[in-house]
Amino acid sequence: MKTEDLTFVFQINLPIDYPMKMPEVKVVNEFEIEAHEKIKNELHASFND
Repeated sequence: MKTEDLTFVFQINLPIDYPMKMPEVKVVNEFEIEAHEKIKNELHASFND
């Protein structure tokens, strides 16, 4: 996924009882700028909705 000139790399872990249980999604990039961390945190929050 790409946003604001940033490319995000995701790791998706499927649970054994998938599709009955939601997969776990993580952003695995490391970011240098605090503004980029904010975007990463907003993405993680959207995964939990």
